[in-house]
Amino acid sequence: MFIDSMEFIENILKDRKKLTVLILFIFLPVVLSLILTNFDVAKNLFPKSLAPQKEVKIEYTPQPAVESNLQVGPYRCPSVPNFCTNSQEIIKNDKYEGVGADLPPGSPIYAAFDGELTALLGKVPTENGEEEIAIIYLDNKKRGLRAVYILKDKVPEPKTVKEGDTIARVGDKINLYGVSLVFKLIKGDPLLGEVVKLKAEDFK
Repeated sequence: MFIDSMEFIENILKDRKKLTVLILFIFLPVVLSLILTNFDVAKNLFPKSLAPQKEVKIEYTPQPAVESNLQVGPYRCPSVPNFCTNSQEIIKNDKYEGVGADLPPGSPIYAAFDGELTALLGKVPTENGEEEIAIIYLDNKKRGLRAVYILKDKVPEPKTVKEGDTIARVGDKINLYGVSLVFKLIKGDPLLGEVVKLKAEDFK
């Protein structure tokens, strides 16, 4: 039996065609098995979430226009009366940034109109490094108004407020501006709208 097997193998080795068939018969299933196995491994290593995704474009959508009469003041003075009668224009890099005044710490800060309140803490560069400031946003989408308050104090929690509500307290002087409270009013789109040049008669 063993001798017959050897003779069979010797005959195959002498015949190149039979040898080729034998190699394909033995090794082709092995090669196919390895390919399929590696394909499964590759799928596990590179799941669908890592596959190339379709390009996603994020476009900014401007706020819809509102009737201009809804944007007209006068607005609630954002702090004590002295702020609205004696405030100074804030100019940074030749750009109007609102009005500001140096007020006693603890002075109340009021909502200039009804709206939604949000806030964040940020750091701005100074001659001696950085200082932390609070930025409060008051938005009334129906009227197309955004009020921006800049100060050094704790930030309030997001909430709905009414005109005249106390929303914060004045803190220390902001070195960047040289005052303790800055107030800016934007008409229209919160990011692209018109920054209103405020005067004493714009407040009540």
